[in-house]
Amino acid sequence: MNAVVHMVSLLPPEVIRRLAAVRPHRFATQLAEPRGVLDVEQSRARVIARWDADLCGLLNALTRG
Repeated sequence: MNAVVHMVSLLPPEVIRRLAAVRPHRFATQLAEPRGVLDVEQSRARVIARWDADLCGLLNALTRG
């Protein structure tokens, strides 16, 4: 099992939504910005797609306010 998928499955819905709304770094090639409010499943898929191979990046994003 992917560590990012496992970590995301343990997070509460409000944290997943907050992570999905985190803007990528200026030079990163990431997914397009979401329009409107994402539901929890859309947010979960977005978070997993963004940090799929970057557990350290996910953990760093969790420490931000």
